[in-house]
Amino acid sequence: MVPFAFQGEYRYNFHPKMGLVGFAGLATIYGSDNPDFNWDIYPGGGIGYRYRAFKDVKFNIGLDAAVGKDDWGIYFRIGEAF
Repeated sequence: MVPFAFQGEYRYNFHPKMGLVGFAGLATIYGSDNPDFNWDIYPGGGIGYRYRAFKDVKFNIGLDAAVGKDDWGIYFRIGEAF
C-alpha cells in the first residue's frame, strides 16, 4: 500500500500568546487490500486555536475541529509536531 498526502496550514497570531490555525489536505491510496479504496480522494480540513503556555518557550496547547470524508473530530493537543 502506498499512501499519498498533500496538506498545508495557515497560522494567524492575533496576540503574543494566542493564535488561530486553518488546515486542509487531500490524500489517496494505491495498492490497498480493498480495491474499492484505490485512488479515491480523501479530503480533510479544519480550524484550531493555539495558546502559548510559556513566555520563553515555544510550547503550544491547542484545540482543533476537523472534518474529512464521512468523518469529523475534536482534538486537544499539547505541543506541536514541528
